[in-house]
Amino acid sequence: MRTEPDVGYTHDAALLEIEVRTSTDGHIVQLSGELDLATASQLSDSVDGLTLDGSRPVVLDLARLTLCDAAGISAVLRTHRFVTATGGCLVICGASGLVRRVFNVTGVDTALDFH
Repeated sequence: MRTEPDVGYTHDAALLEIEVRTSTDGHIVQLSGELDLATASQLSDSVDGLTLDGSRPVVLDLARLTLCDAAGISAVLRTHRFVTATGGCLVICGASGLVRRVFNVTGVDTALDFH
C-alpha cells in the first residue's frame, strides 16, 4: 500500500518569544526565534499592549531573531505604523545575518530606523 507523504505544515508558536521591557527611557521589544506567517501576529499583539504616548521610543531588538519572512516584514512595518501614529518612533537594532539580509534586499532597512 502506497501512502502519500505528509505535506502539511505545522508551526509551533513557541518558536517566537517576545520579551517586553519598559523603563523611563522607552520600551524594548526583544524577539527571539522565528518571525513568520505563523508568529507575526504575536508582535502586533505585544506592541498593541504597550502604553504609547510618543515621548519614549520603542526599540525592536532583533539580535536573537533567526528567521524573518514576508509576513514578519509586514508585522515590523505594521508595528512602525502603529508606533508612529501615536507620535512615537520605532528604532530597530541587532538585525544580522540572514535576518538583516531580508531587510536589505527588500529595501525596508532604508525606510525604517535601523541601528
